[in-house]
Amino acid sequence: MFGYDRKRVLAAGSLAGGKNNKVGGAEWGVSIPPDWKISKKLDSTVRISGETVLIAQDPSIKAEIKINKLPLGRGAAANFEPEEQLALAEIFSAAPRTRGGVDRASQERVAAVMERTLARQVAGQRSATRAYRVRPEDTGGYVDGAGRRYVVYGYDSDRCAGPVDYDGVCEAGTVPRRSLAVVTVGLELQARTLQEKRLMEAGEMERREIDVLWVATVSAPPKRFTGLTGELLADVATSFELEPILPITGRGK
Repeated sequence: MFGYDRKRVLAAGSLAGGKNNKVGGAEWGVSIPPDWKISKKLDSTVRISGETVLIAQDPSIKAEIKINKLPLGRGAAANFEPEEQLALAEIFSAAPRTRGGVDRASQERVAAVMERTLARQVAGQRSATRAYRVRPEDTGGYVDGAGRRYVVYGYDSDRCAGPVDYDGVCEAGTVPRRSLAVVTVGLELQARTLQEKRLMEAGEMERREIDVLWVATVSAPPKRFTGLTGELLADVATSFELEPILPITGRGK
C-alpha cells in the first residue's frame, strides 16, 4: 500500500496538479491541498491537555484530516492501559538525527496498541463508529529530518451517518469510511501558564516534561483511496510532522 512509501506519495502529490500548502502551529505541521477548508486550527496550547488541533475537509470527495494530541499518563487512562502507554513511549524514543527507519516489529506493536484503543472506542455505547476492520497492508513508518519516528496504520469502519442518540441508537444508518493514521510521541513542557513556559524555556525554572501522543488521521470513502486521489490522501497523511522545537521522547535508545 502507498500509505508509508513517503517518497512515492510526495512525488505523486507534485504530479497531481498543485503544491500542497503547509499549515500548522508551534508544535506541528502538515501539508494539505489549497482547496481544503480548515474548520478548526489551534496554533499552540500552554496547558498540557487532550486537544484536537486541526480539522480540515474537502467536501467534494468527503475527505477529512484530523490531528489530535493526548498527554500520556493519568489523562490517557481511559484510552490506554499503562503498559500500552509505556510501549508507545519506548518505541518512539530516538536520539536526534537518527536516520534509521521504524522496524517492522515496532510498526506492528504500535498498530496493535492503536487497534485495541479503537476497539474500546467502538465498544462505547454512544460511539459514532459502529464497526471496524484493520488493514495490515497499510502498516508502515517513516522518519523525519530531525530523526523523529512515525508509524502509519489503517482501518476501514462503518460510521453513523447522523447523530447517535442517548441510548446509542444510530437512526440514520451507517456509511463506510477508510482511515489512514500517523502516530508519534514527543515531549512537551508541562507548564500551567504562559509565564511558566517562558521561564522553563529560559532555564529560569525547573523543566517539567511529559510524553504526548499525536495522531493525524485522514479519512474518506474507501473508493477515494484508489488511483491518484488515494496517493494524494496518503500524501496528506504522511506529510504530518512535529516541529523540531519538540524534543523526541527521552526513554529508550
